[in-house]
Amino acid sequence: MNRFSTAITFACLLVGNSLFAQNPREKWSTIPSDSLAILAVDLAAIRTQPELELLPWEVFGVASKEQMGVDLLSATSIEVAVGVPMPMPEIGIAISSKQPVDIADFVIPDLGAVEKSPKKPDLRFRQIRNQPVRMAQVDPNTVFLGTNATLNRMITGTSGKSKALDIAKESKEPVVVVIALERIRPVIIGFLNGEAGEQVPPDVLEPLKSLVENVSAIRLTSTVGLTSMLRLDLFGNSPESMKEIDQSMKKLREAAIAMIEQQVAQGMEQGPEMSPAMRKAIEAYKERVKVAVRNSQWTIDGDRLHVEVQAANSTATIGVLTGLLLPAVQSARDAARRMSSSNNLKQLGLAMHNYDSAYRRLPPRAITDKDGTPLLSWRVAILPFIEQAALYEQFHLDEPWDSEHNIKLIEKMPEVYASPRVRKEPGHSNYVMPYGEGLPGSEEKLRFANITDGTSNTIALVEVDTEYAVPWSAPEDFDVDEDSLLNAFPMNGQGTNVTFYDGSVKFLSQFIDEQILQAMLTHGGGEVLNSEGF
Repeated sequence: MNRFSTAITFACLLVGNSLFAQNPREKWSTIPSDSLAILAVDLAAIRTQPELELLPWEVFGVASKEQMGVDLLSATSIEVAVGVPMPMPEIGIAISSKQPVDIADFVIPDLGAVEKSPKKPDLRFRQIRNQPVRMAQVDPNTVFLGTNATLNRMITGTSGKSKALDIAKESKEPVVVVIALERIRPVIIGFLNGEAGEQVPPDVLEPLKSLVENVSAIRLTSTVGLTSMLRLDLFGNSPESMKEIDQSMKKLREAAIAMIEQQVAQGMEQGPEMSPAMRKAIEAYKERVKVAVRNSQWTIDGDRLHVEVQAANSTATIGVLTGLLLPAVQSARDAARRMSSSNNLKQLGLAMHNYDSAYRRLPPRAITDKDGTPLLSWRVAILPFIEQAALYEQFHLDEPWDSEHNIKLIEKMPEVYASPRVRKEPGHSNYVMPYGEGLPGSEEKLRFANITDGTSNTIALVEVDTEYAVPWSAPEDFDVDEDSLLNAFPMNGQGTNVTFYDGSVKFLSQFIDEQILQAMLTHGGGEVLNSEGF
């Protein structure tokens, strides 16, 4: 279960299954003024929409009563606050009801017993087992759910004032989301100026950074129904900053058009064979989408840029908006996946160091029998050092990876062995140890002292593309004597992540000189390397 999955699931159930009346608490009164993000759903207003009249509300009510112990149809509104990570993300949810609700009646799995606060007699709460989230209640018409810091502040009801709250209160729509970008601007700028920004194309990075620097808040609002309107507002730091925001949006629009052209061309080149007629049809559709993106418009009103989409035209207009945001979304997604993969490799590098501390040598490429026959992978050998000792104990270390017993453990592959950047088969890992003549992966008893080229210059592990992935417990890796490692780089990411023997992780471009790459693979070649070769 994910860390906040219980809280999110609970909130989603309430959004989807609620009947509505007047909210007994004053709107926005639960939201802390320093929240990074705010979400409010006026369920009472949504329920009055004629288009939703024939939804099976009665069925929802009975189902929630039978499955969760309470009638969720009494909920009237939801307010969500996301706070500053300290170090984990902080979240709080307030659900108001038109009828009294008792948290003791909920029958959600992993929900603990009702407890009373020793300092506040009216405060009752229920902890969610194995999660930093709990349910709380101080009055019969409001249920709170969240992490302790934000939850406590929401319960007190001292929201205070903030620009994000003022922007949220302006809206009359039943669904409002506000992100206080100015509060996390240094973090985002640092992210874009750092390793993640290296993967973002310059024609996207420059306007994206400009938007982050000039936009103070983002608001997304929506009505509900077939004729609903979706509205996006970007609020500037000042009226003068709106010119920069306008120019950045135009540059992103041009980058989106170029990216559409590139992705369609790449898809037709790498995809299955298609008829000339199909190619012509795809080209025609691509041109229509490019024209729609190029003709997309927004308005500037004082300190905000405004985009509006009507649901009746949602298929086309949302496609256009997606096109406008495509460069930023694609770049952010790729950067996040690359960073996640980098973190995986850092954990594996640390595990190799801890293995060395325990056994006075680095983990061998394979666990072997007494005759030297490879049985299991190094990925099995380091399990105790990635908090997977229980899984390690389940292996029969004197049997091959595909024995009748061990083969059943393939499905239990730890997530740290799965690269988020590359498609893979279940139970297959994209992290391999290069081996071959002159490579450390081919040594039976490797110690750090044997790596005379320097641990910061010698590659230990490599992230490889789908076709080079291997069953994670199998003693299979990448033989550089049979194939060039460059062929195994994930091309969709323009390169790959590698772990060096000092535990550091670097991103190697697909255009790296092959001789430099070979020098990085060997551990005693005596080559002199510098960062320019990366």
